[in-house]
Amino acid sequence: MILVVEDTKKFHDANMTVNYNHYSYFAKRLPLDITDTMQNICGCGLYFNPLINLKSFSTFASSTNETRKIKYGIISEANAA
Repeated sequence: MILVVEDTKKFHDANMTVNYNHYSYFAKRLPLDITDTMQNICGCGLYFNPLINLKSFSTFASSTNETRKIKYGIISEANAA
């Protein structure tokens, strides 16, 4: 899954508050400015959070806790164009 956002720093700041466990050991400990700068100057501007547990679609309405692993990437609108 790829998320295209207006401001990657703002996204990471909000996402770390809600989904802190999605981020790597280093991303959690480094200042957010470093994570954002690394994303925007290295490679193609994508930052991935891998191996995230997500409830499978069949379990949203049921009481089971079946999950799937997903990987999602974040890219800014400027890099996506």
